[in-house]
Amino acid sequence: MKYFRKAFLGLLTAFLLLLTIEGIAWIYALGVSDLRVPPLPSPPKYDVLCSWGQLQRLCPDRGPEYERVRPEVFTQKAERKRIVFIGESFVYGLGITAQEAFPKQVGDSLGVEALNFGRCGTYASRLVPIVEAAVMLEPDLIVLATGNNEHTMTSFFSGSWGRRPLRNYRILQFLGQFQSYGALSRLIGTGDLRIQESFEREKSFLEADIDKKVFAARRRPPDLSVFEDALADYRVRAVLEEEQRLKELIFADQLQHMVDIVQAAQIPILLTTLPQKAFIPPALSGTQRKDKRTILEARNKRDIQQGLLLDSSVAFFHFEQAEQLWRQGKRQEAIEAYERSISLDLVPDSTPEINAIIAEVAVENNIPLVDLRARAWQYAGHPQSFFLDSVHLNAQGAKIVGEWLTEDIRSFFPERFP
Repeated sequence: MKYFRKAFLGLLTAFLLLLTIEGIAWIYALGVSDLRVPPLPSPPKYDVLCSWGQLQRLCPDRGPEYERVRPEVFTQKAERKRIVFIGESFVYGLGITAQEAFPKQVGDSLGVEALNFGRCGTYASRLVPIVEAAVMLEPDLIVLATGNNEHTMTSFFSGSWGRRPLRNYRILQFLGQFQSYGALSRLIGTGDLRIQESFEREKSFLEADIDKKVFAARRRPPDLSVFEDALADYRVRAVLEEEQRLKELIFADQLQHMVDIVQAAQIPILLTTLPQKAFIPPALSGTQRKDKRTILEARNKRDIQQGLLLDSSVAFFHFEQAEQLWRQGKRQEAIEAYERSISLDLVPDSTPEINAIIAEVAVENNIPLVDLRARAWQYAGHPQSFFLDSVHLNAQGAKIVGEWLTEDIRSFFPERFP
C-alpha cells in the first residue's frame, strides 16, 4: 500500500509539473510565437487570382507543370449571379474544351456566370487557397467537387516512421496539440518529424527493400516492375493500406477546413461525390500469403459462383466477383463487390471511402449533396457514352452532369436560382 501511494504521488507530481510547463508554454505562445508542431504542413501559400488589366484571372500555375487552370477572366464584383466551381481535373474538364466542361453547361442553363476554378493534378490541401480566393469574390454559390487525386498525393514520413504511417500520424496529431511538445521537439531537433508533401523524392533516402517497393508503388504510374505478377507481399501491403487510410483521414480534415471557410463567410455551398468508370482492374493487389505460386495457381481456378479462389482480402478476388455478378444481372451486389475491389487496390486514384467522407461532411454540416457517383452507375454497361477515361467525363458525360447539377441547384436553392 505504501509503494502504491508513493507511485500515485509521483505520477500526480509529474502530471502537475507537465501541466505547469504546458501553461508556461501557452503564455509564451500567446505573447511571442505558437510553438505547436502539427503533423501536416500548413496549406501552401500562392497567388490564386492575378490582374488582367481591369479584370482578374486564375494565376499561371505555381505548382507542378501538370497543374493546369482555365484562362478565364472576370471582374471582382459580379454583374450577375455567380457560381464558382472548385476541384481538380474533373471540374476543369480534362480532355474537353472549356465550353464543353460541366461548369459552363450549368452557367448557360441557369443564366449565371460560372467560374471554373478546377486545377488539374492537385489535391485538397492545395485547394485551400483557391477556396479562400473564391470566398473573396462573394459568389452566390460555391460548388466543391474534390477528392479525385488524394491517393496520388506523394505525402509520407521518412525512414522507419513511414512503415506505420497511420499510427504515427495519430501520435503526432495528439502531441501536436501541446506547446511543450513543440518546444521540446525544436530543442532536440525533431521539429521536422511530420508528413512531407513532395512530388519528387530521391531513392537514396530509402533505407530498406520495403521502402523501395513502397516508393515504387507511390509513383504515378506505379513502377510495377519490382512486384512479381503485380502482387505485393504482406509487408508492403501493410504500409500501403495504412497510407490509404491516412490519406483519407487527411482529406476529411482538409475538406472540413474548406467547408468551414465557406460557411464562415455565409456563402451557400454544394458538395458532390465523384463518379468513376466501373470495372477497372486493380493496378496492384495485396495478399497476406507469402507463397505467390499458390496464389497464381488459384487465380487460374475460376468458380462461376464464388469468383477467384483467393484470399478474400485480395483486390483481384472482388474485381472478378464484381464482373461475374454484373453478368448475372445482380447490379447492386456487383457495385458492392467492385467498390470493395477499389478499396483494396493498393494504388488507387480514388476510393469509395473518399465519397463516403464527402457524404459524411455534407450531413454533419447540413450541406446539400449531389451524389454523382450513384447516378453514374447507370452508365456502367456503356461507359464510353459518359467517360473519357477512368474518371474524366467526355463531352456527353459533362453535358449530362451539367443537367443533373442544374436541376439540383434549382431544387436546393430555389430563391437564388429560380
